[in-house]
Amino acid sequence: MSDLRQLTTLPAKADLEYSALALSGDGELLAVCSGKPNPTLGVWQWRKVRQQAVWRDEAACNGMAVCCTASIEDLLCA
Repeated sequence: MSDLRQLTTLPAKADLEYSALALSGDGELLAVCSGKPNPTLGVWQWRKVRQQAVWRDEAACNGMAVCCTASIEDLLCA
Protein backbone atom coordinates (compact mmCIF):
# COMPACT_ATOMS: atom_id res chain seq x y z
CA MET A 1 0.00 0.00 0.00
CA SER A 2 1.35 3.41 -0.92
CA ASP A 3 1.41 6.37 1.43
CA LEU A 4 -1.14 9.13 1.01
CA ARG A 5 0.04 12.71 1.09
CA GLN A 6 -1.76 16.01 0.76
CA LEU A 7 -0.94 17.77 -2.51
CA THR A 8 -2.77 21.05 -1.98
CA THR A 9 -5.52 22.79 -0.02
CA LEU A 10 -8.30 24.63 -1.82
CA PRO A 11 -9.79 27.72 -0.17
CA ALA A 12 -13.34 26.46 -0.83
CA LYS A 13 -15.70 26.49 2.14
CA ALA A 14 -18.80 24.40 2.66
CA ASP A 15 -21.22 25.35 5.41
CA LEU A 16 -22.02 21.77 6.38
CA GLU A 17 -20.78 19.25 3.81
CA TYR A 18 -19.24 18.45 0.48
CA SER A 19 -21.72 16.25 -1.34
CA ALA A 20 -19.77 15.29 -4.48
CA LEU A 21 -16.34 15.48 -6.11
CA ALA A 22 -15.29 14.64 -9.68
CA LEU A 23 -12.04 14.91 -11.64
CA SER A 24 -11.79 15.69 -15.34
CA GLY A 25 -10.49 12.96 -17.63
CA ASP A 26 -6.98 14.43 -17.60
CA GLY A 27 -7.06 14.99 -13.83
CA GLU A 28 -6.43 18.74 -14.12
CA LEU A 29 -9.90 19.99 -13.11
CA LEU A 30 -11.82 19.17 -9.94
CA ALA A 31 -15.57 19.75 -9.58
CA VAL A 32 -16.67 20.25 -5.96
CA CYS A 33 -20.28 20.43 -4.84
CA SER A 34 -21.28 21.60 -1.37
CA GLY A 35 -24.67 20.92 0.17
CA LYS A 36 -27.31 23.03 1.92
CA PRO A 37 -27.84 25.68 3.18
CA ASN A 38 -25.74 27.25 0.36
CA PRO A 39 -25.39 24.70 -2.45
CA THR A 40 -22.43 25.60 -4.67
CA LEU A 41 -20.76 23.84 -7.58
CA GLY A 42 -17.20 24.98 -8.21
CA VAL A 43 -14.70 23.86 -10.82
CA TRP A 44 -11.04 24.23 -9.88
CA GLN A 45 -7.65 23.96 -11.51
CA TRP A 46 -6.62 22.23 -8.33
CA ARG A 47 -2.86 22.12 -8.97
CA LYS A 48 -2.80 25.91 -9.44
CA VAL A 49 -5.39 26.52 -6.67
CA ARG A 50 -7.44 28.60 -9.10
CA GLN A 51 -11.21 28.48 -9.41
CA GLN A 52 -12.40 28.27 -13.02
CA ALA A 53 -16.16 28.57 -12.53
CA VAL A 54 -18.77 28.66 -9.78
CA TRP A 55 -22.53 28.20 -9.68
CA ARG A 56 -24.25 29.18 -6.41
CA ASP A 57 -27.63 27.51 -6.60
CA GLU A 58 -29.31 24.24 -5.84
CA ALA A 59 -29.98 23.45 -9.52
CA ALA A 60 -26.24 23.39 -10.21
CA CYS A 61 -25.62 20.91 -7.42
CA ASN A 62 -28.59 18.80 -8.44
CA GLY A 63 -26.89 18.63 -11.83
CA MET A 64 -23.73 17.20 -10.29
CA ALA A 65 -24.81 13.83 -11.67
CA VAL A 66 -24.26 15.38 -15.09
CA CYS A 67 -20.72 16.18 -14.02
CA CYS A 68 -20.11 12.53 -13.25
CA THR A 69 -21.36 11.36 -16.66
CA ALA A 70 -20.20 14.22 -18.90
CA SER A 71 -16.79 15.84 -19.01
CA ILE A 72 -16.08 18.83 -16.78
CA GLU A 73 -14.74 20.59 -19.89
CA ASP A 74 -18.24 20.34 -21.42
CA LEU A 75 -19.73 22.00 -18.33
CA LEU A 76 -17.30 24.92 -18.60
CA CYS A 77 -18.17 25.43 -22.28
CA ALA A 78 -21.94 25.36 -21.69
